[in-house]
Amino acid sequence: MLNLIVARRLVTLGILILFVFLALYIPMTFCRRDFVPNEDQEPFMQLSKLPPGTTLELTNKVAQDLQVIAKEVEGVESVTSLAENHD
Repeated sequence: MLNLIVARRLVTLGILILFVFLALYIPMTFCRRDFVPNEDQEPFMQLSKLPPGTTLELTNKVAQDLQVIAKEVEGVESVTSLAENHD
């Protein structure tokens, strides 16, 4: 048997390459392609309402504080804050 394998090196190599290809290709066709599902990559919005009459400076300070907290959360890639005054 070993003599047959040694004598037909190209056939043995071809079978080995085919086996490795199938061993990698078949599981990949049945597995999901995304490591993190798209629904876990959606943006998150935080709305904070301060009491009427709050200054824009204080509103901006609160927004910046929340931005610092959000940046510390594992997995958060970017954070944007917006302060508005609706009085």
